[in-house]
Amino acid sequence: MPNSFSQKKDISALTIGASILPDTFDPDNFSQVNPWKNPMNWDMQVQLFDTLFEYDTKIMNNSKVQDTTKLLPVLAESITSSNDGYTHKIKLKENIISEYGNELTADDIFWSWQATKASSNMPHPPSTHWLDTKDPGEVGRWIALTGSAPVDTNPVSVLEKYVIEFKLREPSFAFQHILTMVLPPVYDATEAKKHSNKKDPFARKWLQRHSCGFSPYSILDISHEQVILQSRDNYSRINPQIKKIIYKLINHSERITQLQNNQIDILTGLSPLENEAFKKNAEIEVFEAFGNQQLSLQMDMKKYPFDDLSFRKALMYLMPYDEIINNEFIGHARAWNGVVSSINPAYEELFTGKTDIKLAKQLLSQSTYDGRKIELAYIEQSLIHKNIVTSISKQAKDINIQIVPQAISSQKMSDLQKKFQVPFAIAGGGHRCAEMSYAMPHDFGDKIYGITNWVDYNNDELNQLIEKIKFSRDNEERVNLIKKSHKIVAQDLPWIFIAQPNYSIAYKAGLKNISWRSRASGPQSYASLFWEN
Repeated sequence: MPNSFSQKKDISALTIGASILPDTFDPDNFSQVNPWKNPMNWDMQVQLFDTLFEYDTKIMNNSKVQDTTKLLPVLAESITSSNDGYTHKIKLKENIISEYGNELTADDIFWSWQATKASSNMPHPPSTHWLDTKDPGEVGRWIALTGSAPVDTNPVSVLEKYVIEFKLREPSFAFQHILTMVLPPVYDATEAKKHSNKKDPFARKWLQRHSCGFSPYSILDISHEQVILQSRDNYSRINPQIKKIIYKLINHSERITQLQNNQIDILTGLSPLENEAFKKNAEIEVFEAFGNQQLSLQMDMKKYPFDDLSFRKALMYLMPYDEIINNEFIGHARAWNGVVSSINPAYEELFTGKTDIKLAKQLLSQSTYDGRKIELAYIEQSLIHKNIVTSISKQAKDINIQIVPQAISSQKMSDLQKKFQVPFAIAGGGHRCAEMSYAMPHDFGDKIYGITNWVDYNNDELNQLIEKIKFSRDNEERVNLIKKSHKIVAQDLPWIFIAQPNYSIAYKAGLKNISWRSRASGPQSYASLFWEN
């Protein structure tokens, strides 16, 4: 077997093992990006679209992770916010050139945010789910909404060639944080406009197959076997040591051997078993951090038997929490005793996270459950979800709750969830933004906000708090309001909060500067990585 140190490593290249290749290059066309079907599209976003800002990093539990208290400039040079929080003036860096030779200016930001506006002939929330509008720009539009930017008009004003100003609907503390996200993306408007027309004013058809951002990489080659990016010599923001990024299509069953045999350099989305397997190989390193991933059981409180709080609580107490964390995740997850990620600054423990069969039986006896079978949906491609659902159904059987595992393809699950047609499911998730107010509207807001509220949970008091939090300018008051919103969800219990899986990535020894950031659910920015000589 070849040895990674017996052969001279090309330190200018990085090969990523991909079970599916990226198939679209427009980050803000959700129906094309389809992150459940193709996570590599998210990875590609990070490489081809620089953001205005990014988080600095810090060391936590021996891992480099994002520091949400410190913003670093990327495409922007600086930001100045008004005292009342309604306006934010941004100075752009000069001499940032796209692969098409066009310089980044304020006009690019204006056009990019203009592209988030809803099409007049398309359905939009609350008449339909955010991810089911089939209208390009929908996710960027939702993110703009959560950052208090208006979505019916363009929030961007061009003040000077390199200066823009955002005017918000509310004095949002979250706004600066959404500028760390790829969505809404910053397009090279000069180039994109060349490919637009009356029917397609924002060149969505062309953008699907062409990169058109400002970044250190451009597309070199696309084939059925690989997608190759190459670095650009004229990109002034950063001169990456990784000159070539190769997304190599591999058989999922061969992931481990491909990395061990030096056919690829990096693997993302590790399973707990893969994580353990790589521990025995000195030539492979595994980076692991808490991250903000989550695992829950989600219940439609309008449907029997989940319309009964006693029944929902009975399910909560029968969960085999320790078995799931220790056996299924092999310790690569932590307890989830709150309603948001434990890295959220407003996180607090609201549950015990302990199995209590006696209490589960008592609560079940107080419920209206009559013994009928209940289908628990899971994504058939996920072995770990299958195992957890099987474990839950066995535990439930012991107290006479009949849970029947139901395997569903990822595409079908997505389609059904967007129509609120999955009343009981195990679900993973995570947030692209780590600002403390982001999670509540994301997961539990009404149809105006709840982009992953798959069970149509709706609490008027919570919705009012979501609005009130936007206007709070006092940090202590704001934290207390956010914590109050957490308590409302904990009392209603639309989800059972099972565990928080860790973020992990495996790579060849010698690759440096790996970190965890929430952007696009954790992909690395390969321009910041380098091989140790």
